Amino acid sequence: MTFHLHRVILLLSFLIICLKNIESKKFYYENGAVPSLSKAFVINLDKRPNRMKWMDEQLNHLGIPYQRFSAINWYNGTNLIKMEEQRQRLHPLTKMNLTLVQQQLSEKHNFALNWGSAGCWQSHLQIYLQIIQGNYTNLPGPFLILEDDVHLSPRILDVLSYDYLYHYLPYDWEMIFLDHLDLLCHENEPHWKRPKDHHPDRQYCMIKFTYTTGAYIIRNPSVAAKLVKSGNSDHIQVADWFFNYNFNSRYIKAYAILHRAARQTDKFPTDIQFSDGSTQKVETDILSIIKS
Repeated sequence: MTFHLHRVILLLSFLIICLKNIESKKFYYENGAVPSLSKAFVINLDKRPNRMKWMDEQLNHLGIPYQRFSAINWYNGTNLIKMEEQRQRLHPLTKMNLTLVQQQLSEKHNFALNWGSAGCWQSHLQIYLQIIQGNYTNLPGPFLILEDDVHLSPRILDVLSYDYLYHYLPYDWEMIFLDHLDLLCHENEPHWKRPKDHHPDRQYCMIKFTYTTGAYIIRNPSVAAKLVKSGNSDHIQVADWFFNYNFNSRYIKAYAILHRAARQTDKFPTDIQFSDGSTQKVETDILSIIKS
């Protein structure tokens, strides 16, 4: 009798602990914290407070705390004083050579490169540099990085859960893309890396190619360091392009959530200037290289 009573007491104790864990998880979400996330960043230009208001409302509603990152703005290369102010904001390890970039942008064959894309690239890069050698070096990750023109689905909380990130996804993931465009997947991934269920909200694939840098997760500072190694250069880069070279070669193991948990909105016009249509040709050429 005593033995059975002891077992009942142990069982009740176990149930109480489980219920407390459930309540604790609920408490985290209701009070504005995601337990599995070290930091969330929102990249936002100072001249776009309406966009920041849009993101703030979404993130507060979802209970995700965030840090605003004031996006790098090169002012189209026309305001030398303001450009110098922006240059001084760059991390000391930044290799970007403004003289070289100005020369590149004056060359007519570099239609896809412009001051807007340079600012976007540097904004992402500066966050990686801060993660590995700055204000956030003591945080283990993951890190959520958002641009200020994405619509966030409530399903993002499921993707950010510890269970999804560390039990459901392949053990070797380094980046997770919540949004994507023109997605191509590596088709020869082992079957054991595929989802165990067929629920569309939870399916994913390893990225070979995609556009958009509006919403993604970096696993830890080591991944940020790999991104710095490939993205930190004297010459101007476009964020989408250096991502895709890394994904195609599998230097970075990035996965895309097939049923997107974030989506770039048409609520706001783009802040990246495009040229006379030649941009599309350059992007088509890059896409053909990646697909081959």
